[in-house]
Amino acid sequence: MGMKYSLSIISIFILSCSNQRSDALSSSDSLAIHFKSPQSGTLLKTVNTKDEKAIRKLAGFIENDESKQYQCPQEGVLLFYTKGILVGDVSFNYSQKDCRHFLQVDGELPKPTKMSDEAADFLKGLAEGKSWY
Repeated sequence: MGMKYSLSIISIFILSCSNQRSDALSSSDSLAIHFKSPQSGTLLKTVNTKDEKAIRKLAGFIENDESKQYQCPQEGVLLFYTKGILVGDVSFNYSQKDCRHFLQVDGELPKPTKMSDEAADFLKGLAEGKSWY
């Protein structure tokens, strides 16, 4: 009985931390998106927004099902801020259909999540200069 109780407490703690991380992203007040060259890592473009709808939409895309750890170069990073303090750092790859994913670090462990076609299209549009949300 003690072991079951301990596992239940640990599971609740892990879910609670995950929900807090998700809430921190979706309730951020600003977001910077850095698009990088996958070959060189050179910064190609930065998109900044304080639009709540865009921030919530991107945060919602990230909380998708977990995926395998891809060995693809990252094409960018989402930096979520609240009152000027970084609260979330999420790498992504969107242009290669078989490599689409988000990557967060959960403690010391990488946590890859699947990227939907809608999320990839949204990021592609931003990279191309479109500002629709």
